[in-house]
Amino acid sequence: MLRVLCAAPCSLSRPSRTTWLLGYGRCTYTTHYPADHVGRDIPPMQPWLTKSYIHCPRGSPLLSRTVGTCLERAAQLWPEREALVFLNEGERCTFQQVFEEVEKLAQGFLALGLQPGDRIGVLGPNSLSWVLTQLAAAHAGIILVTINPIYQKNELEFTLKKVGCKALVSASAYKTQNYYGMLTEICPELPGSHPGALHSKRLPELRALVMMGESLPGTLSFSDISAAATSESEKQLHRIQKSLDMDDPINIQFTSGTTGQPKAAVLTHHNIVNNAYFLGLRMGYNWRETRICTPVPLYHCFGCVGGTLVSIIHGATLCFPSPGFDATCVLNAVQKERCTIVYGVPTMYVDMLSELNIHNYDISSLEIAVMAGSPCPPEFVKRVIKEMQVTSTVVCYGTTENSPLTFSNYPRGEMKEKTETVGFIMPHVEAKVVDTSSGEIQPIEVPGELCIRGYCVMREYWDDPDNTATTITADNWYHTGDIAFLDAFGYCSIIGRSKDMIIRGGENVYPAEIEKILYLHPDVMEAHVVGAHDYRLGEAVCAVVKRKAGKSVSEEELQEFCKGKMALYKVPKYVLFLESFPLTVTGKIQKHHLRDDVNKILGLK
Repeated sequence: MLRVLCAAPCSLSRPSRTTWLLGYGRCTYTTHYPADHVGRDIPPMQPWLTKSYIHCPRGSPLLSRTVGTCLERAAQLWPEREALVFLNEGERCTFQQVFEEVEKLAQGFLALGLQPGDRIGVLGPNSLSWVLTQLAAAHAGIILVTINPIYQKNELEFTLKKVGCKALVSASAYKTQNYYGMLTEICPELPGSHPGALHSKRLPELRALVMMGESLPGTLSFSDISAAATSESEKQLHRIQKSLDMDDPINIQFTSGTTGQPKAAVLTHHNIVNNAYFLGLRMGYNWRETRICTPVPLYHCFGCVGGTLVSIIHGATLCFPSPGFDATCVLNAVQKERCTIVYGVPTMYVDMLSELNIHNYDISSLEIAVMAGSPCPPEFVKRVIKEMQVTSTVVCYGTTENSPLTFSNYPRGEMKEKTETVGFIMPHVEAKVVDTSSGEIQPIEVPGELCIRGYCVMREYWDDPDNTATTITADNWYHTGDIAFLDAFGYCSIIGRSKDMIIRGGENVYPAEIEKILYLHPDVMEAHVVGAHDYRLGEAVCAVVKRKAGKSVSEEELQEFCKGKMALYKVPKYVLFLESFPLTVTGKIQKHHLRDDVNKILGLK
C-alpha cells in the first residue's frame, strides 16, 4: 500500500535534527534530505485537509523519458556498477553489460519480424532472461505482456489470445508447471513447425516461441535471438528509438481476475518510468547506496516497476535470491550480498520471521523493509521492525492500473504513520474518497471508495471499452474499489476491498479493522476475516487464524479478547484455525477462495 508526498527521512510531529522549513500554503514542511533535496518530497507538519481530497503538486518535475533512454542513461552514469545479481543462476551484470545485452536482444527481436506496437509475452519465474526481455522489448517499442507463471492452460490461452501476442519468451517448465507441454496442447502445430514461423489455429497471431533455455521442437532458444541481430536490424532499432514517444503503450499487465476473466491494463512509458522515479525519490535511492533484495515476482508491478525500472533510473543493484519466493534464500541473499533493502508482501515476511526464529542470519546490513501488495496490520509491521532489526519499514499502496504506486510512507516517518496508514500521496497524483452511493467527497476520517487521478492512471484495458469506461470516469478518475479514509494530514488508511466488506444484518463490517485487533493477541501469527453465510443476518463474521508455533489459543479466548475492543456485532461469530491460506503467486490472500473454504468447513449454505 502507498501514500501522499514523497521523500525519505521525514517526521510529521517533530522537526528533524537537521531541518529546513518551507512554507506551503498554511503548511510547514521539514526534511532530513541534504540541501539539494529541499522542497522535493516532504509531508505536511500540520493538519490541513478538511475533506477527503488531496493533490500533491510538489516535488521534482515529471520525466519525459522512455524506458530505453533510462537504460542508456544508466549505462553512461554507472557503467561498472552492479545492476543485476541472480544468485541461483550465478549471474552478475553491470549496467553497461545489461545495456549491451539489451541492444543485441532488441535487434534480434526486430530481425525476428517484431515491430513497434506488437505484443511479446514473457512467461516464467524470476530470471536474467526475464529482465533482459522486459528491457529489450521496451527498447524496440514492443509491448511487453507479463504473464502469471502459475496460469494453467486455459488461462494462458486466454491471455495470449486476448492481446494477440506475436511472440512468447518462456521457460520450459517451473516446479509443477510444464509450460512447453501446455503450449503444445494449445498449439498442436508447434512441435512440427519451423522455429519462428508458427501457424496456430487457436492462436492465429502467435508466430514465435522463444525458450529461455535450450530450444525445443518448433521453438528458438534465447541465445538464437541475440545471434540473429544484423546490421540492418541495428539501423532499424536506432530509427525506432528516435521515434518512440513517452506516451506509447509499453506494458500490458493482467489483473488478478477475482471477479471474472483477468483484465489487461495498458501502461505507457510515462506511467511506469515516473512511478519508478518517484518511488526511488521517496525511498532515497537517489542519494543512498542501495542493494535491493527482490524476492517478489517480476511479472507483477512490484517486481518489474519497483524493481527493474527503479534500478535503471536510480542506479540501485537488484539481488534476486531465487526463481520463486523462498524465505531461506531471501535471508541468505541479504546476508551474502549485504542488501540494504528487502521487498515483500506481508505473507513473505511471515515466512521470513518464522525462518529467523529457527536459524541465525547476519542481516545487519538491512535498513528498510518495504511492504506492499496486501494490507499490513500495525502489530505485524512492528514485529517486522523488531525481529528483523531494521531501521524502518515502508508500507506502500497502489494498483496495477495505477502503475502501481499512489501512496507510500517515508522511511523515517513516525511509527503511527507506518503502522496505521499506507502513507502520503505520491507527487503529481490526486486522490479522493467518495461515498459509494452518491459519489460525493467524504469528510476526513469517513470511509468511502478511494479514487485516483494523475499521470499514473493506465491508458485503458486492452480491447475492453466497457470495463475501461466503468473503471475510469469521463473526468479521468480511476475507481480503485478499495475502501479507505484520509486523515487531516492527508495520510491514507485502507480498510479493505469493497467486495470484501461484510454486511451483517445491515451493518457494514470492514475486515481490516478486526484483523488489526486480532494481531494484538500474543498467540496469533496471521489472521484474516471473511463473511460466512448466515440465514438470518445475511453474513456473519468469521476469523481465520494461524497460531504461533507452540501456542494453543482457543476460539472462545479470541472471541473474549475482541470484546470491549470493538462493537459486539463485529466480534467474530466463528474462529477457525488453519496452517495455510489460499494465496496468489505474489502472496496476496485470495479472500473469495477463503470464503468458500470457510463455508465448506462450517457446513454453511
